[in-house]
Parts: sequence; structure tokens; C-alpha cells
Amino acid sequence: MSLSPSVYFKYWRIEQVNLIVGALRLNRPHTLPPERLFLAHLAPYLTQTETELEGELKRLQSENEELSDGIQSQQEEMEQVVGGLEAFLADMERANEIMSNEVEGNSVKKEIADIEQDFRAAGREAKL
Repeated sequence: MSLSPSVYFKYWRIEQVNLIVGALRLNRPHTLPPERLFLAHLAPYLTQTETELEGELKRLQSENEELSDGIQSQQEEMEQVVGGLEAFLADMERANEIMSNEVEGNSVKKEIADIEQDFRAAGREAKL
């Protein structure tokens, strides 16, 4: 009894499947827990992603340090400007007090009147 080629091929395929199943049983990859098997497949991707994220983190930390330094120098500059403005306002308040005292004592009005009289007298002398 001879086998037809299609029947022979089916037996050959069944034998190949049996060999593969036998090899798998010897290696027992299915005995690994699913989580470990899953992580083994993801490990290269996770390692690459971790490396990329660490690089990005370092870049952002460096950028944040630069921004922090810039903010600190701006704060120092603002403190100097505010200090200068406070000093200017204090000077203006002292000048205002002095002027208020002078105006209240009418010394400024008297001085202005004297200057006006001098100009009028000088103008009369020039006409003569």
C-alpha cells in the first residue's frame, strides 16, 4: 500500500508539530510566569525608553537651573530698582518738607517779590 503525496505531507506536518511541541516541552518556556515573560519581551523597549527619559530629565534639569539663575538675577535687579526708588521718594519727601516750611514762612514769596522788583527797577533804569 502506497501513500498519496497529500497523505504523506499531512503525516509529515503532524510529525513536525510533534517535534516542535517536544522541543518546547524540553525548554519549557511556558513555565515562566506570564508577567516575567511579558517583561522579557518588553525589556529592550523599556531600557531604551528609560535611557531617553533620563536624558530628557537631565536636559530639563539643566534648563531649569538656567531659568532659576535668570530669575534670581532679575529679583536682585528688581530689589536694586526698588531700593533706588525708595531712596528717591525719601529725597522727594524731604524736599517737599523743606519747601513746605519755606512757603509757609513766606520767605519764598518775599524772595520772588524782591526779584520781580529788581527786574522792574532794572527795566526802568534801562529806559532812562
